[in-house]
Amino acid sequence: MAGKPVQKAMNEPIESELERLRERVASLEAELDAGKQRESVLQAEIERWEAFARINPVWFWETDAELRYTFFSDNVLDLVGVPPEWHYGKTRGDIGAPKSKSSEAWDGHLETLRNRESFKDFIFERKGPDGIQWMCSSGVPFFDKQGNFKGYRGIGSYVTERVATQSRIDILLASIEQLDEMF
Repeated sequence: MAGKPVQKAMNEPIESELERLRERVASLEAELDAGKQRESVLQAEIERWEAFARINPVWFWETDAELRYTFFSDNVLDLVGVPPEWHYGKTRGDIGAPKSKSSEAWDGHLETLRNRESFKDFIFERKGPDGIQWMCSSGVPFFDKQGNFKGYRGIGSYVTERVATQSRIDILLASIEQLDEMF
């Protein structure tokens, strides 16, 4: 009979450890369930934004700290006929035609980038495998948690037809002004 209390005393640490392990397993299972719920919410959010991106007439892009393109949304192929990968590793200067804009406008844009400032509606010619096209780009700088510049994120749109139309309007207005001077 003296053996039973000793055995019970020896089993108490084991029972205590088993209970602690059961509680830990229950805690881990709850964390796993919460993680699955967060993952489900994130997946729904990703699907929502991908749907918005597909119906939007703009594409998304990202550069690294050296301003080389590292990402283009897939819809850039549908919108301008050039795959995202063609842009990777290139800067806006590599694909742009600086001589198509005034040097002040191009230099001003480069200064904006050097100063890590946001920019909006910068229109430039893009020299691509499909020839020259006009693009409009807006972007914002992004930084890591320590405040180090990481690159730019932004949107782009195809504006070749808009630029061509504006050029025709400018020519027509100049012609009308010349006619007015002749009379």
